[in-house]
Amino acid sequence: MNQDALTLAAIRDELAELLVGGRVQRVVRPSELGVGLEIYAGVRHQLLLSAEVDGGIALSDDRLRRGVDERAPLHLLLTKYVLGARLTAVLQPPLERVLRFCFAGAQGGVDLVCEVMGRLSNLILVDASGTILECARRVPARINRYRTVLPRRPYVPPPAQ
Repeated sequence: MNQDALTLAAIRDELAELLVGGRVQRVVRPSELGVGLEIYAGVRHQLLLSAEVDGGIALSDDRLRRGVDERAPLHLLLTKYVLGARLTAVLQPPLERVLRFCFAGAQGGVDLVCEVMGRLSNLILVDASGTILECARRVPARINRYRTVLPRRPYVPPPAQ
């Protein structure tokens, strides 16, 4: 999927209309760097989020299946914080390839930040204070000095285009 900022704006509008207020009923891991959420908002919707190079954000007609057997830390934390939570908002910074899914649940509020940037794509779970809980791809300082993406570090958005 090739998704630029304008395409993501259209996707954000569609997802906000269909999913906001819905409850997360399932969390699956269809691929190494992917996450699938089943959200019930009157109708079951299958939301696929992928940090793969050719990945992105999409709604699926088919029920998402587990593709990777071993559990990743991101998947475990999504199950803890997002399963049973309500989607409260889908946000996008102006003209950026980033969508932020805001959830409110029993464990408190968390955001799932989806950065759709080709080989730099990532899925980042952030708590209410802006601290990274976990991510699909860890980016230490030796790889990127401007912006580290590691658990227990503050979330810094990618540089503006």
